[in-house]
Amino acid sequence: MLARLLPAARWRLLKTLWLDGASGSVRALAKRCEVSYSSAHAELKRLEEASLARARVVGNSLVFEANKDHRAAPAVETLVRASVDVEPAEERPQSLRTMASLAALGAPLHTEAAPVADLDPEEAVAQGLRLTHCFPTLARAYPVLLARNRSRLNLERLKQLATELNEKQTLGFFLELTAALANDPQLRSFAQTLRDRRVRRVRDFFSGPHGKYSRELANRRTPPVAKRWHFRMNMDMDNFRNFYTKFRTA
Repeated sequence: MLARLLPAARWRLLKTLWLDGASGSVRALAKRCEVSYSSAHAELKRLEEASLARARVVGNSLVFEANKDHRAAPAVETLVRASVDVEPAEERPQSLRTMASLAALGAPLHTEAAPVADLDPEEAVAQGLRLTHCFPTLARAYPVLLARNRSRLNLERLKQLATELNEKQTLGFFLELTAALANDPQLRSFAQTLRDRRVRRVRDFFSGPHGKYSRELANRRTPPVAKRWHFRMNMDMDNFRNFYTKFRTA
C-alpha cells in the first residue's frame, strides 16, 4: 500500500526507521537504504515535519530515528508492517534482495525478499561486502558463507570485483578471519594478496555514529585479525567463533 503511494526513498527510510529500529546520520541511512544523500536528506526532513521521525545530536552528528512517542505510533507501525507484507519483491530495497541471494548461497540469514536474478556467487559475495558495514548480523555470518562456498568461489574474480567496489580490505579481513576459523592455510595465504601497504589509518568497520564510549568498547573488543586490516569493530573473536561453530556444519 504505502510502497505505491510514497516516493521510493521515503518508503525505504520509513521502513528502516520504524521496522528495523535503525537510527543514524543522513549519510549512514542513505547508504543503508541505497538512496542518494540528497534524497535521504530531503525525505528525512519530510518525515520529521510529519512527526514520523525525530533528530537528536550525538557527538558531532545529527542522528535520525523513528518518533515512537507519536500518539499514533502503534497505528503507524501496523500500517508500515502491513504494507511490507504486500510489497512486490521487485520493489524491495536492493540490499535486502542481495542478502536474500547470500542466504540462498548458505549464509545463515532470515529474509523474506526475493534473491537478485542472474547474480553469480562472486557477484553476490562482493556486493554483500558493502552491506556488512551496515548489518552486523551479516558481518557475523560472512565466515560461514565463505566457508560453505570455499570450493565454488573463484577467488581471483572475487578479488577483482571487491577491488572495483573499493572493498578489497574488507574481503581480505573476512578471508583471513575465515581461514583462522576453518584452519585453512591456503585461504590465509590468498588473503594476503589483498593487503594494501598504503592503508594505515584505522577506521570503524560498522557505519553509524561512534561516540567516545562506543569507540573505547570497540577498541577493547576488536579481534586481532581485524586490527591487522586496520578495522575497529565492536564484535570480538568469540562472537565470530561461536557463530561459526554453530552454523558451519548446520
